[in-house]
Amino acid sequence: MAMIDGELTLKVFRRRAGGAIWLQPCNSKLAGIKLDPKKDNRVIGVLVGVVRAGN
Repeated sequence: MAMIDGELTLKVFRRRAGGAIWLQPCNSKLAGIKLDPKKDNRVIGVLVGVVRAGN
């Protein structure tokens, strides 16, 4: 989970060649976000699992 420009987002953290950092969504219909090192980007937490309620 990251905060970018005051908004929270849950994406996969990727470091690319040259050191560029991208946040990649699991949904292929959405675009990734390239982090700008000049802006206030923060990693807030890490998703480690999902609990689903069964019927």
